Amino acid sequence: MYIAIVIFLLLLFVVFKNQKHLSKLEKENYRLADLVETVAKKYGGEKIEVPGVSELELKKNKIMHYLDSHDMITNDEVEKLINVSDSTATNYLQLLEDDGKIVQIGGKGRYVYYVKNKFLKY
Repeated sequence: MYIAIVIFLLLLFVVFKNQKHLSKLEKENYRLADLVETVAKKYGGEKIEVPGVSELELKKNKIMHYLDSHDMITNDEVEKLINVSDSTATNYLQLLEDDGKIVQIGGKGRYVYYVKNKFLKY
């Protein structure tokens, strides 16, 4: 019985440590995405390939960074922010919602907007 408790506590400790490292990696990914964006702007907006950072992740990070300085974002704002179509903007917002990073407010149409998930630690 004691061995099971010890193993359980060790597993909890490992999971907690891994979650802490994952959080650090996500923050580092955001920092790298900003760095890539800054370098791209400096060199005339040329497309720069960065190993390990996909176009999808860069655009998702850009949306999340927008929400760092704004209370909410709409589909139209995402279209302009990352230069995509209406349906693609919807897809990006859905991916972020599926990741638990944002929450949709409103049901459908022009009154829908998205906010950061306050319960998720960044």
